[in-house]
Amino acid sequence: MKKPKPYPARRTLVKRLDTAWSRYIRHRDGYKCVLCGSTYNVQCGHIFSRVAYSVRWDERNMFSQCSKCNWRHEYNAFPYIKWVEDHFGRAYLDDLQARWSKPSHFMDHELWEMCKDIEARLKQREENNEQPNVYREQPIQCGSGDLGRVD
Repeated sequence: MKKPKPYPARRTLVKRLDTAWSRYIRHRDGYKCVLCGSTYNVQCGHIFSRVAYSVRWDERNMFSQCSKCNWRHEYNAFPYIKWVEDHFGRAYLDDLQARWSKPSHFMDHELWEMCKDIEARLKQREENNEQPNVYREQPIQCGSGDLGRVD
């Protein structure tokens, strides 16, 4: 007889991690899009795709974006990448890209530990009422040409 695991199924762990990180990042960034400053429909946007587990849950790869900016990033990554480079430098992006390009695999127990860790960090952040990060004084306008044309 197979002994039951002390943690949920892998699919559940991945979803739980995604949800916890999204909540953490949006709280960290003050529920505002880092590109345009919008507070409407704020999501957790990734610089490099979530497909790569090597950077999927890397805090440096995630920032709050409104749904418009996040959608535009899918088709024109330049404004987002430029924003990251302007605020954190080229070495920051190069390091993330290098990590993104290396395959990474997590065992279920590692995902479980990651879940517990980010959920504890989020709880602490909320309980301490930590102030959001402020990245930019002049936001990009969602409708501006800076983000690419969307019809």
